[in-house]
Amino acid sequence: MLAPIPGQPTYQESPRITSMTVATLGATVPAEHSTMAHAEVLGRSDGSPGQQFQVSFPPVLPRERHETVEIVDGATIVKWTEVADFSRSNTTDLHFVWDSTSGVIRFGPRIRYPDGTVRQHGKIPRDGAEISVNGYRHGGGASGNVGARTLTVLRSAVPYVSSAINLHAAVGGVDGESISEAKLRGPLTLRTGQRAVTAGDFERLTLEASIEVARARCLPASSGTGPVRILVVPQIRTDPRMHQLDDFALTAPVMRSIVDKLDTHRIVGTTIEVGTPFFQGVSVAALVHAPAGRPLAQVKQRAIDALSRYLHPLVGGADGAGWLFDADLNAAAIGQLLESVEGIDRVDEVLLFEFDLRTGTRIGGGRDVIRLEQHSLFLSGAHRVVVR
Repeated sequence: MLAPIPGQPTYQESPRITSMTVATLGATVPAEHSTMAHAEVLGRSDGSPGQQFQVSFPPVLPRERHETVEIVDGATIVKWTEVADFSRSNTTDLHFVWDSTSGVIRFGPRIRYPDGTVRQHGKIPRDGAEISVNGYRHGGGASGNVGARTLTVLRSAVPYVSSAINLHAAVGGVDGESISEAKLRGPLTLRTGQRAVTAGDFERLTLEASIEVARARCLPASSGTGPVRILVVPQIRTDPRMHQLDDFALTAPVMRSIVDKLDTHRIVGTTIEVGTPFFQGVSVAALVHAPAGRPLAQVKQRAIDALSRYLHPLVGGADGAGWLFDADLNAAAIGQLLESVEGIDRVDEVLLFEFDLRTGTRIGGGRDVIRLEQHSLFLSGAHRVVVR
């Protein structure tokens, strides 16, 4: 019972509730795959140039504005500034470099130049000064790129919040580059000075444009005229057996990242078109035999799963790296694949059908070979396996 406000008449009798409506409210908030590390003391300066200190929990996420290094000198606490490198730092600049992958924090080096001069790049913390960070976030990486509707459990209770779910797939997580990977990438980067000249340059730059790009194929302009076409297969992190044609469409943010990257590095006058390959549906009908006592339904499902993975743009083919462009499919290869499935001891018959991925129907009769159309990739349709 609520007391009336001043001037408000009171009820002569208790009111009756004739109806009630209950509604749930939802909201979206940004989230990242990370764990917060609070203030941490790294050690004390010895006054020498090029000192290094490492935080306890690498890799470290890109720093927010307030996350930085603090130098405690007596009663004075000074926040220093993070820079990408020391090339423009002089002896008075309070600069440091923080490597995200290793978590190592470096202070300015002292460098001797060919003319004999020695220059200190960045100020050196005074001998005995305490080196600390006021906080950072660690974690991330490709493991955080989970699919849509996979995060469903609240780690801690939030008042008035009953449940949570990620409506969209998480993107942007990248594992740190290893030294061996950098050695391989370095010569490729230096060869053309970051200019897109050859088909390989366009493919490399497209892959670098976004972590959401899984494969890239460049079709050079014919006879030096016309646009350069880039065929992109996007990264899909859900179960390959469940992938449908619409899953391979390029989203607007991925398309924009690719176009911006290539536009920056293309030669003046080069026209570029970005799209996806044509995904050619294929369906397999097979008659196989299993030893007595084997669960036939389980053997059948294993066979269908193997076919779905084998005929896939991302995980298909003989090496599991995605079906090759311009590689045809023949019944003999399918027969060998099915013979390797656990529970199958003999393959009696294999027929291949073209498959309409939109309508979900087979096209024409069975064949021993299906030719892959130019600039296309196979994608599994509905398979039929009979186990006897």
